[in-house]
Amino acid sequence: MEDVIKNVKENKNKNQKKEEKELLKPKNDVVFQSLFNQKNEKITKAFIEDLLEEKIEIAKKLKAKGMNKEEISEITKLTIKEIEEI
Repeated sequence: MEDVIKNVKENKNKNQKKEEKELLKPKNDVVFQSLFNQKNEKITKAFIEDLLEEKIEIAKKLKAKGMNKEEISEITKLTIKEIEEI
């Protein structure tokens, strides 16, 4: 189990570093600004709800495998309170 957690964390760190290099900063990205402005509130709301639902599903699977709340929180970025409510 510890090896799985270690691999997930390592892969996550590698992917984050790669994405940081490839992605534009949202403040400078015209597409991001046009999608996530006040005129497109429905799009923004749907995006956030989908993202949160995906994190919740991952947390449920990790919780079912016996992972503790702190580890789940670190992986999903959900709070301990949010994880307890799942």
